[in-house]
Amino acid sequence: MKLQEEEEEEEEVEKESEKEKEEDKKKKRKIRDKQDGRSNEEEEPPQEDAKPMGEPVRVSGKGRGRKKHFDSFEYDGNQYTLVVPFSH
Repeated sequence: MKLQEEEEEEEEVEKESEKEKEEDKKKKRKIRDKQDGRSNEEEEPPQEDAKPMGEPVRVSGKGRGRKKHFDSFEYDGNQYTLVVPFSH
């Protein structure tokens, strides 16, 4: 009888220790999630893409892979013009 009672007590202790371990893991996850949330708040918002200006000079590809190429674009409030080197 004593052996059976001791085994049951040991099982209960093991179950409790497993529960404690799971709770610790959950707490650590919450802490990590909070830290990740803080780091995301401090980051700058993503910058805008360059905006093409004028008419396309060239079109390449077909279907979904079709791309338009422009001589100039605007980025961060500044206008840029591409210069193509002369080919011999």
